Amino acid sequence: YDQGVGELSDAASALDYLQSMNQNAKHCWVAGFSFGAWIGMQLLMRRPEITGFVSVSPPANMYDFSFLAPCPSSGLIINGSADRVAPPADTVNLVNKLHEHRPPCTKSPPDAICDALIQIDAKAPPDVIGFEAAQAHAADSRA
Repeated sequence: YDQGVGELSDAASALDYLQSMNQNAKHCWVAGFSFGAWIGMQLLMRRPEITGFVSVSPPANMYDFSFLAPCPSSGLIINGSADRVAPPADTVNLVNKLHEHRPPCTKSPPDAICDALIQIDAKAPPDVIGFEAAQAHAADSRA
């Protein structure tokens, strides 16, 4: 563990290697889980060729994600409703901040990959929750 400095360097080296092996790739996404989600988002901000991201349980309650304002790419943020390490309310706050600093997505599928929050409920089957529904869901769970 190198508090993010070495891990970010490792992630950049891995991306360099993958790009050298796939020089004709049209898209490049990063993905990370927990601390790796924080590292992946930092890499996203430093590498303009990254076109999307997947962040699973980003620890917005433990690490500063303010460097994402504005976030240059669209992606997917996944969080468990019973996650005690990355509480859902903090993840919803992160998504809200990302949406404050960027214009709304106006493209129609399949061309658009808009930010979404998927919350996995430990007691129910997976459900995809759009941004507005995620806000309402978070408000209901806090009430």
